[in-house]
This record gives sequence, structure tokens and C-alpha cells, in this order.
Amino acid sequence: MEFRALLYFVAAAEELNLRKASDRLGIQKPPLSRAISNLEIDVGTALFDRSGRRLQLTRAGEQLLRDARIILHLVNRAGAAARHAANDGPPVIRLGVAGSGSSRSVDRFLRALFSIVPSESAPTTELPTSLQVQLLLDGRLDAGIVIPPVDEPGLIVQPLWREPLVVLLPEHHVLAGEAVLCPQRLAGEKLILPHPDFGSGSYQQVVEALIVDGKPPTADQYTFSRESSMALVGHGYGVAFVPSSLEIHKSAPVAVRPFAPPAPELQIAAVVRDDERAADLLRLLNSARDEAGL
Repeated sequence: MEFRALLYFVAAAEELNLRKASDRLGIQKPPLSRAISNLEIDVGTALFDRSGRRLQLTRAGEQLLRDARIILHLVNRAGAAARHAANDGPPVIRLGVAGSGSSRSVDRFLRALFSIVPSESAPTTELPTSLQVQLLLDGRLDAGIVIPPVDEPGLIVQPLWREPLVVLLPEHHVLAGEAVLCPQRLAGEKLILPHPDFGSGSYQQVVEALIVDGKPPTADQYTFSRESSMALVGHGYGVAFVPSSLEIHKSAPVAVRPFAPPAPELQIAAVVRDDERAADLLRLLNSARDEAGL
């Protein structure tokens, strides 16, 4: 099982579209398709269900995605650790971040952090909350920026900031003509929700925001990233719910509408191991939060 094959597989699993995955990787679609087919041969089972209009992960594919993300993270961190060792400069903090690269608030936070600690001393990796928790417990991360709840003995969770959730709609959806939306107006819509295994905090917070008359919403589809949520909405598969700071390209075929007050908010938190470094790490993360004005 090759590193490149895992890299290709993760891109395809997150995009659930080979063309978009190939664009993301900067390769042609045929070699991507061949690499995934060869990986399925190596694993000995199908990783994708290709029977519908779009790709779906099989149970084996979901399991491999969990493990592949950890493997890719460890490979990246091994290279960073080797470079730090060569320079006699161990990292001050190995940081996991949920939503890096797609969230303006997270990017502001990281810029503020790097104004306090040089970026080479704070290697960061974008990881879902569930993987951050696992790597924190294993001692392979020092801190994480996560979406709670996180309820693990041995970890300290501290709220950092909150940001409003907004509704992501296909650009020509009938509800796109409304200035604000309430959960009741979304009854009967096809809902695209964060996957409860990979984004359990996002899933729980979004579900709580959409409860109507004591009834929680039912997902029509689950996604593994905000980018895949945006892609599905743009193709008309349903509506999704994302933080208001999500970066959305002007050409994306989606409409963003706020919730009617009081708008539900997404909680962002810091999590560290409960050890002798906890207080110093939390002070550093709080300082970055304050510097970013969050």
C-alpha cells in the first residue's frame, strides 16, 4: 500500500467526485481512477460504492479513511520533526486544527499564533476533531483547535470563541430569495450534515440548532468536510450548515443565508492533555485568540 495511493484515496473520499479530486491533486482523472482501483485490489475489497449518481464510501472505505488520515498526518509530522531535529529547534507546539484553510476565523487565529510563535515552531495539521483527540491521547499532538463536545479523561477542553451558523443553499433554491431562515422553514428539505463519526462536534451542534418541536433533523447525506458540503450543495443535492466565516468563492453556485435571530452558534475550543504543559499551552492559545480579536 503506497503513500501516494492513500493520498489519492483521501482526496477522492473527501470530494466524492473523481474530477474534483483530480483537480485538487493536480493530476488527470484516469491515473487517479487507476490508483484507487489498484488500492482496492491491495486492500481486497471495494472502497467506494459506484452504483449511484455519485461516489459513496463503503464501510471498508470509511474505516480506511480514518486510518489513512492518521497515516498521512504521521508522515507529514515525521518530516517536520526531522527538520526541527536538524536545526536543533524542537517545535514549541504541535497543533491540530479543524477547518484550517476554509475558515476566516481559524486563519486569523493561526496568523495571530504565528505572530507570537514562529510558524516553524508550531507545525499545524488540519484534522477532524475525532482524529485530534486520538493523536492528543497518543502524545502525537500537543494541542488542538476543535469543535466540542470532547469528553475524554486526560484532556482539558477550554472554549475559545463562537461563530454563527449559516445556511448553505443551491443558488437558485426557492429559499435563497429569503433574507433570513428559521429551522421550521427547512422542514422537508434534503439535509447535508457533518458525518457523526468524523465531525461529531459539528454534527451535534448542527442537530441541536435544527430541532423543531422536539424533533431532531434527519440527514439525507453526510459529509467529511466543509468543502464537500459546499460541492454537494452546489450540485443541488440539498442544504448544508456551515460557520459564517467559511471562505466561499464568488463563482461557487451557492447562496448563503443567515438564521433568524437568535442565530445558532458553533463553539470552537482548545484541547490539551492534562499534564505539566497544559497551563502554558492554554495561555499561548488564549493569547492568539485575543490577538486575533475573536
